[in-house]
Amino acid sequence: MRQLSKALFAAACCAATAQTAFAADAARHPNRITSYRITILSSLGGTNSRANSINDLGIVAGYSKPAGNAVRHASVWAFGQQFDLGSLGGAGYNSSVAWPVKNVVGLVSGITETGQQNPLGETWSCGFFFATSGNVCVGFVSNWWGGMTALPTLGGYNGYAADHRMEFNLSNDIHAANVVFGSGITVWQVPSDVYTKVSVSYAELEEKIGDAGPLGKYLIEQLVEWNATWHGEPIESRSLGDSPAISLMLYPHSGNFRTRPAPRFGVDGWYLPGTDNPIQVCEQVDVRFLLEDMFAKIRRFARLRSNS
Repeated sequence: MRQLSKALFAAACCAATAQTAFAADAARHPNRITSYRITILSSLGGTNSRANSINDLGIVAGYSKPAGNAVRHASVWAFGQQFDLGSLGGAGYNSSVAWPVKNVVGLVSGITETGQQNPLGETWSCGFFFATSGNVCVGFVSNWWGGMTALPTLGGYNGYAADHRMEFNLSNDIHAANVVFGSGITVWQVPSDVYTKVSVSYAELEEKIGDAGPLGKYLIEQLVEWNATWHGEPIESRSLGDSPAISLMLYPHSGNFRTRPAPRFGVDGWYLPGTDNPIQVCEQVDVRFLLEDMFAKIRRFARLRSNS
């Protein structure tokens, strides 16, 4: 409790100092007005574009649809011009810069269709970013003006690339993360690429819990409402986020783990050499077990409430 009190006291001091400095600056510059400029970005001829990134050079990246809106292409807006990065499958295939690109060396990374059919029929890589019929999708790197180059996979068919972005939970308190990872206690790490794979569709929810009383109806309505409010394009599914942690608590063997040495984290979130303390990194969870257990408990709850 003493440590927490110190932290709160320090935070209060910082806030008071910042307010004092802001007030002093305002007194010295009474006529200063904070202003912003909104720029309407061009399109490649279609009616839908999105900017997902801007870096310190002012290079904006995202996607734009060519005329006809049949596909989307990774696009860059820089120095008053728009650049169509194309795709590795040709003009009739999709690509996108789906995540922020913060480097300042002029490189852009993202995901692209290749035009090659995936023999396994997998769509997990592309399907999160654009409609696909089972084409192989890979990560790419490009100069901001063009020159898309495929990035290799680890032996599978699909992949994607994203510029460095700090994981949300880590960004809340890097020092605390370093204390925990360096302590030698038992740590289970569930990376973001594991917990983002727990997706459900609207149709699945309706079939599984649509008749599970007010709770089932409420949960479905909340998910649909969230997508409609915050998702830029029509979508019929949602990843249930941190649910893998629940699955592992219910049944630890529902996860596949690999033992790795604990890392440390730099101020920017990058991994650094850490201790030799072993941690358990979860590489996959049993999504069937997780979702079916949740659906069953929601249905059972509704049944018990209706009988009471």
